[in-house]
Amino acid sequence: MTVLPEPKFDTPEVTTTEMKVAHVSQPEDRHVAKPVRDLPFLMTGDTIEVLNVDRRAWTFQWEQRKWKVEPGDRAFLPFEVVVDIMGDPRSKDNVTIRYNDGQGNRGMVLDRYAELCRMFARYAVENENLEELKIKAPKLVCKTLFGLTVTFPVQAPDMLAWPTPMLDPHSVDSDTVRMVDKVSAENADLREKYDDLVAKMDKLISAREGVEAPQE
Repeated sequence: MTVLPEPKFDTPEVTTTEMKVAHVSQPEDRHVAKPVRDLPFLMTGDTIEVLNVDRRAWTFQWEQRKWKVEPGDRAFLPFEVVVDIMGDPRSKDNVTIRYNDGQGNRGMVLDRYAELCRMFARYAVENENLEELKIKAPKLVCKTLFGLTVTFPVQAPDMLAWPTPMLDPHSVDSDTVRMVDKVSAENADLREKYDDLVAKMDKLISAREGVEAPQE
């Protein structure tokens, strides 16, 4: 087999020099950065469906109102009520988050360790024993009204954090406004359904006990 000679070029040897350039954003970067309701974030005022799969009843309390959930029973509770007894699923490691959901709700989410310390104190768990915490904490199955299962720190201390809704007041565009309006409408509709459900349950309980339901 004939071996071809190495090619020869009349042009001089070409050298390249690497130059640093600033990051150039791509369309996908801008798309990912946009706040969209399709992401499963949880907001103050959202309703959580709670199923008690424990052997004992658990009492939730918030703003002078109590909910007692017996074993096997379901209840529809405000998100912040469940956070109080189960920890905040939006908490992250070593990060304290200040949030703004675009509906006037502003607040702060403690970091994951601080949330777990709060749970240790609530359930009298010594030496930061995570296994003991999971044993002492309520055994609940929690879902959003859209059917998404929500895990809380007392159930899985190393769980991934749920996203926190953030709205930059200096970068509000038409997409953001539409997103906020949509979320507001969804939240108002769900809150109305929740209030109607509570009123019907109060009437059923009052009828069963032979007591007149309280008037609004």
